Amino acid sequence: MTERPGRLRLIEPGPDGRPLLRTEPVAGVPSVLARGQAGLFDVVVDPDFAVNGRVLLSFAHGRPEANHLRVVRARFDGRQLQAVQPIFTSQPAKQETQHFGGRMAFLADGSVLIGMGDGNLDRTDAQRLHTHLGKTLRIRLDGSVPADNPFIARADARPEIYTLGHRNPQGLVAVDGVPFAHEHGARGGDELNRLQPGANFGWPVTTGGIDYTYARITPYRALPGIQPPLVEWTPSIAPAGLAWYGGALFPAWRGSLFVAALKERSVRRVPLNGGTPGAQEVLFLELGERIRDVRAGPDGAIYLLTDSPNGRVLRVVPAPG
Repeated sequence: MTERPGRLRLIEPGPDGRPLLRTEPVAGVPSVLARGQAGLFDVVVDPDFAVNGRVLLSFAHGRPEANHLRVVRARFDGRQLQAVQPIFTSQPAKQETQHFGGRMAFLADGSVLIGMGDGNLDRTDAQRLHTHLGKTLRIRLDGSVPADNPFIARADARPEIYTLGHRNPQGLVAVDGVPFAHEHGARGGDELNRLQPGANFGWPVTTGGIDYTYARITPYRALPGIQPPLVEWTPSIAPAGLAWYGGALFPAWRGSLFVAALKERSVRRVPLNGGTPGAQEVLFLELGERIRDVRAGPDGAIYLLTDSPNGRVLRVVPAPG
């Protein structure tokens, strides 16, 4: 797991077999810009990690007045990162330290999707193809661009762009090869979307939210050529991590997306039937904590990461009996 100031941590079996946080952070993590919302963001393991030991990290890189979202690949030998190599650096450099996105997910062909926020300065950059801001991006593990990316043939577009019109994507997961993402709106207008190559998801020309000043961002909630959200949350729940559950421990939850929520202090379960969202279930309100991330483990358990100076990693399993 990552910690925003730039620490990569490992939870491993202790002497009695119970999970234990290793005292020392993993060595070899690159220097990270940690200010405002900037820091070390996501860590994902290669689908062939058992063979190649490869991990990907995303983080804020540079200076507050000229910074980027960067992704590196590295090999984890059990103690430290080795052969650290940058494979993506967002362009152009941006000012301030807000709305980075930074979530990543592997697709079935081995390519990687990266969510990139709009930077929160000129939000119309999310509609402009000359910048990575406000986009979902797709690259290969060597940093090259897949030949079937939707805008690769356009001279006025960044070739890594996969989708556009995003505000601040904070969750990304692929389900049977189909990518889903969610993003923060402003005051309302949080969205869950099914990503399609070349699709425009509207920000800031369409949204169900209003600005934090209560000013209207746009008069439009829908327009021709704009992909509508699968789910919209107004008032905002502040969605954070996103997971797909297909495990055995909770049969009633199989086939559902799980959305961690910071403001609501919950996890939303969104069942999908043929890609169509069903009635949502609000979980874990009894914790009373902001939930930063949710993951489904290979053991069938649900793992939660709470958001506080004394954040916790919680493992959720069925009650005995």
